[in-house]
Amino acid sequence: MNIEKEKLRKIPILDATPEDAEAIGDVTQIVWLATYPNPTEGITEEDIRAKFTFASLEDAKKSIEERVTRIKTDSSRHYWVAKDGNNVVGYCVAQKGKDTNVLQAMNLLPGYQGGGLGSRFMRQALDWFGDSLPVSLRVLAYNKNAIGFYQKFGFELTGKKVEVSNELPNGKVIPRVEMVKNKGVFSTLRVL
Repeated sequence: MNIEKEKLRKIPILDATPEDAEAIGDVTQIVWLATYPNPTEGITEEDIRAKFTFASLEDAKKSIEERVTRIKTDSSRHYWVAKDGNNVVGYCVAQKGKDTNVLQAMNLLPGYQGGGLGSRFMRQALDWFGDSLPVSLRVLAYNKNAIGFYQKFGFELTGKKVEVSNELPNGKVIPRVEMVKNKGVFSTLRVL
């Protein structure tokens, strides 16, 4: 399903509420299933499904409750959602840090990609961060579309590989690379 670009321009980007927490998890799972499997890396759809399989209903509820708590109480982190009607079709999470700000996640359902929502999320996050610190993110090493998207906003590959151990239940590692946008570096140099 590809949504018309005109419709995508009208989809609002809103501050997330606790009621969006479960839908954010659902969007994550759908996007990961569409993006993360990679035969070259040995990462299968089953590997990704296993990541989102909870041992119990209580574990699933706990995961949602943790996200609700972060949305409600973590002032260093901001969540935005894109809603088509009442349905969350994408989200962005940004976190301010002491030395570096971090774009933690940006996910759009496949049919909503390529029409400007990602750019709108990015501008929202960069505006929220301000200009005083660099911004970093991690991206799939084999997601050339995402890497190109971030480069359009001034992010550069650092050459640093990022691995999260035990991310997949079978122990496989999802290869990611770091990208940084050095906002604020030049203004800091001028002060010196």
